[in-house]
Amino acid sequence: MQVLINGALRWADSILIGWRRPRYGRARHSTILKLFALCAILCGCSSLRPPEISQSGAVSPFQPGPEFEIIGGFAHGNAAVTDAVGRIHVIAMLTRPAGLHHLVIGPQGVESRELISTTVAGFSSVMAAFDHAGRLHVVNGTHHFVLDAGWWQGPKEGSACADLVLVAEDLVCAFEIQGEKVGTAGRWDWFGIPSMFTPPIPFPWYVRSRKGVIAREAPSGASTWTVIERDERLDIEWMVLSADNHGMTHVLYSQSRDRFGLMHVKVGYARIAAPNIPIYPANSEALLPAHSVASISGQVVNVRPTGGEGDGVALAADPETGDALGLVRGLNGDGNAAWFYFLARDGRPGPPQPFLARGSSAWSGNYIYSNPRLAPAGGGRYHAIITSSNFSSLYYTTFFDETWSTPVKLGSDAYPGRNSIATDHQGNALAIWMGPDKKLVGRWILLAPPDTQFSLKKQK
Repeated sequence: MQVLINGALRWADSILIGWRRPRYGRARHSTILKLFALCAILCGCSSLRPPEISQSGAVSPFQPGPEFEIIGGFAHGNAAVTDAVGRIHVIAMLTRPAGLHHLVIGPQGVESRELISTTVAGFSSVMAAFDHAGRLHVVNGTHHFVLDAGWWQGPKEGSACADLVLVAEDLVCAFEIQGEKVGTAGRWDWFGIPSMFTPPIPFPWYVRSRKGVIAREAPSGASTWTVIERDERLDIEWMVLSADNHGMTHVLYSQSRDRFGLMHVKVGYARIAAPNIPIYPANSEALLPAHSVASISGQVVNVRPTGGEGDGVALAADPETGDALGLVRGLNGDGNAAWFYFLARDGRPGPPQPFLARGSSAWSGNYIYSNPRLAPAGGGRYHAIITSSNFSSLYYTTFFDETWSTPVKLGSDAYPGRNSIATDHQGNALAIWMGPDKKLVGRWILLAPPDTQFSLKKQK
């Protein structure tokens, strides 16, 4: 019970300091309501026991390496990205003491470390990607930094990227924009004036949607913007990107509309090819100059969405096959929140399936995992890390041959939401998280040699 209480208090502390996974999704619920839910958990914890993840299932052909320290200090966020020779670079945003740090991780641990800037953009996200020329781009809120020929440049002001990836030779940034800047039609929404003694007094208000943009910048500087469902009168909630070796950008996203307290939420997946064909005139007054703008309509992911932020969704595209694996939160048959996964092939998402359903528990009636992260290992295989329901442990599992392996505990995840994962060129993964002593730590996940890999289905 003490572990549950400690985890719940860390969760409350995380809410108060605004740690939410900064894919930039907007909160739809107030902090007061979240704290009320926390109190409900604590009041009933005397008769509840935090669940442990089931250890039944397939045997995983991998070997976790030892845990090692990456950097000391309280890391509000981090990003991990792989360079052209397979080394993993970690960008750590420390808030105590403040600073943005760049570390290179090798098989034996940290190989080099440098300070990028002592200025950090509050509790904003941190994203990183290499461009085609091998320059490392780091985005922290609206601050953009570039490592070119051994020297850091910036910060320069730019878009607050919700995600940042390299697609073929182009750098791709996902960000939010007001609908009128990309020609989205406005809508009338109903709002209410609260009253202590009567129902809210309704009144109409003309608004424009917030839209999600996938901006793809070529080495020449030409920029193409793809607006997610430009003509849908819905607001973007969150977006997460991935890329394959075929020049495709994969995006998992959610849109919503609040109609006088009734929330309509739509989860979608899209695969975007390049180049996009401009479908609106470049001199249109509705558009920002110097950008060709297109629109794309994605495929619906058939889950009953819970609404709220995208602090835990995950997406990874296989670089070879071009398939994509997604994790999203939704409502199960009992009306409780749960995690689902889907596999997208040829740009079409398959039916969502329960994620690690064997671990279900009556502990809280809700989903029992949080903050999933995905990374491709190649050959149709994916790495995943997840936080347990009591916010105390980080687990690893792998997806192969349409089957999840038995989750294995990696360590104590004292501050959920600050974890990440990346793969080297051999398909090995580096898992990163915040340990209980306020240090950013990591563990390598070493795959079995190619001649010993096997279908996980055969191990059931």
